[in-house]
Amino acid sequence: FIVRNAETEASSDPDPDLSVDGRERAAHLAKMLSKAQPVRGIDAIFASEFRRTHQTVTPLSEALALPVNLVPSAAWADLPRRITRQHRGEYVLIAGSSTTVPQLVEQLSGEKVTLRDDEYDAMFVVFVPQISKTKVVRLRY
Repeated sequence: FIVRNAETEASSDPDPDLSVDGRERAAHLAKMLSKAQPVRGIDAIFASEFRRTHQTVTPLSEALALPVNLVPSAAWADLPRRITRQHRGEYVLIAGSSTTVPQLVEQLSGEKVTLRDDEYDAMFVVFVPQISKTKVVRLRY
């Protein structure tokens, strides 16, 4: 599951906190994914080093008692390989930005996707099977 960070406070800070709407969206994401209950549930959570992405996944992290693996910008390009090697067959949530999410989806699936600057409700579910072709489903939350 790949999502963009939720809505942020209007600020000149390059790393703003989530706004009230953003905190509500993060809570909705946690409720949705904790109730989805795949066979084993979410196995790992990743976020970029920015507060807004970390805050987007924190409610789910707390609900499932899973740590958030922070990924520095310098290591973001290695994340697809890390996911497919260390978490193959697992359910993983990743939160990035409007620029990193499309790149990550493409690196994992080969499919190009776009996100508008004001689009905070997109969720990409990337299925990476061992035998057949990778598939991407775009949802709203």
